[in-house]
Amino acid sequence: MTGRRVSSITVLLALGAGAALALVPTNPVLVPGPTGGNESHKVGDYFAVPPHDSLLVVQSGVDRGDAFSGPTDYPPQRHIAYIPSEDTYMAAYEWNAANDFMVSARYWQEVAGFGFWSAEGTPSERGLQSDAGRPSLHAREGGLAIAYHGVAGASDFQVYFNDFDFATQSWGTSLLLADDLPSTNFPFLDRSSDGTWMVACDNGAIGNPYNDVIVLLSNDGLTWTRSTVQTNAAMNWTLPTGAADPSNGDLYVAYHDDFDDDLDADVVIHRSSDGGVTWSAQQLVATGDPFGQAIVPSIVVGSDHEVHVIYQRNITGDFVAGEGLMGFNEIGIAGAPWYVSGSFDGGDTWSGGTPEPMLPREGLVAEPDSCDLHPTLATVATDTCTGMPQLGIYRGAARDVLYAAYNQPYVAERQAEGTMICGPFQVWMQSMEVGDGFPGEWSERWMVSEIDWEQYAEGRSSIYVGITHEIPVAGPGLVWSEMNESAAPASVLFKRPIAAPGIEDQRPGAPAPRGTARLHPATPNPFNPMTRIDYELSEASVVSLEVYDAAGRVVRTLERGTRPAGRHSVTWKGTNDSGVAVSSGVYFYRLGTEDSSETRSMLLVK
Repeated sequence: MTGRRVSSITVLLALGAGAALALVPTNPVLVPGPTGGNESHKVGDYFAVPPHDSLLVVQSGVDRGDAFSGPTDYPPQRHIAYIPSEDTYMAAYEWNAANDFMVSARYWQEVAGFGFWSAEGTPSERGLQSDAGRPSLHAREGGLAIAYHGVAGASDFQVYFNDFDFATQSWGTSLLLADDLPSTNFPFLDRSSDGTWMVACDNGAIGNPYNDVIVLLSNDGLTWTRSTVQTNAAMNWTLPTGAADPSNGDLYVAYHDDFDDDLDADVVIHRSSDGGVTWSAQQLVATGDPFGQAIVPSIVVGSDHEVHVIYQRNITGDFVAGEGLMGFNEIGIAGAPWYVSGSFDGGDTWSGGTPEPMLPREGLVAEPDSCDLHPTLATVATDTCTGMPQLGIYRGAARDVLYAAYNQPYVAERQAEGTMICGPFQVWMQSMEVGDGFPGEWSERWMVSEIDWEQYAEGRSSIYVGITHEIPVAGPGLVWSEMNESAAPASVLFKRPIAAPGIEDQRPGAPAPRGTARLHPATPNPFNPMTRIDYELSEASVVSLEVYDAAGRVVRTLERGTRPAGRHSVTWKGTNDSGVAVSSGVYFYRLGTEDSSETRSMLLVK
């Protein structure tokens, strides 16, 4: 993408209530964005994507009011997407800086080597809708499309569609898709291999115990038709998700429903081979029971037509106290992530494997001294708390790679008198390579978020993670809400935890690839009066480590010359090359080698 590699910065300007938003160029300037500015690139590769393994703040101070209500609430919707034409990611969330029930979005951009999140854009029209939310993103040629729901006037929720064009740097006008239906809500946006847009949504009044599942279809984003997938699904919210086969255009919709009429939620799926005009009968994917409701499925379709499904096996309150975790409600955040795959037989019948937990009990054993757990009680139950697991897929030439993301505490221990949660809710990931000659086994989980024990003691916790469903070579992007004491206000955080899809060699903590360097976050940050900067070299290299101010001027050269392979530490005491203390503010530190460079930010506070 060359259109944004210019020496000017672009800023979103509000043109007035109800008007579209536009991006206009201003005078060249190097200033940090909301995150303080971060940038990373290897020469010739992924210049526009956010830096690898850096925790970035998309937006802070978003106040949705209620406990457990974060700006990325209900992540079955796609809150994050990668836009191939722009080589960047866009994140969407609920409520903007004015906290007025709008859908907001930011994308990552870089100017003169420094990266930051764009100013806030609002695809929902101010004054036309209230309570706008549940955004679902999907890339398109030269831009991005979004579906969301909002309340128009005195009516119930209705689904809207809008798009962002990078050529004109503006959002369009939202299109109301089905104003004659009682209440379309929780839209999920996808696109088939032949270019057909599909919005799967619940159709029924909030709180209604029976709702229809429908899809809205369009070839151009302007004219829409609809078809009914299922009538009278027996759930207050079905929370449907969708996926498209990358090679033949088949469409899939999955959701939770009481398939076997036993008052417990089950995962079900439908297939359409005619572009969404007609749908197969409801097919059972995973059975729920009173101790494990099967809910909120997330699905992707592989290169071989295999459908991969992860879902939450939720623990509800309808059981004997002490025998399981207490769920907040039927679609709460208590339950383990489970996985199953299968396919249709060329007709309308599902044939799948046996669902299994992604986190075997023996793989989740706490350290004996963590959370004061007794060593003999440290085994974790497989119904450890989870937050609506999400699934993404990278389709490679030889194999596909699945990525699963979810929220989970370090350990939850089941006891006779209840359940002990040990450690903060963190964002976790797992991966699995699938295809001929690949084992098809989930990796061990690893942590993406960065909450330490001191921050946990202050009540900090990560929840409601979303992941890019179509994974690019640059790797998956994740967004989630982070709040204190599970209450507002919250921040929207982003991380691209790997640099390439070969996750077994690229997971955090693995050795740096040959010929590259890895720059670590400054510790502490913010700091006063000094901070430590660590970096790693996979082989002896000529390096430079310099500190820049917000105007792009070199403040201090910390390292210059040949350094051996291994980890190196440098201390900066907040002074320039003349030994004079610098003022408070954001500073950038850049590590350069012969074939790569990486830049991070730090904040000096006096």
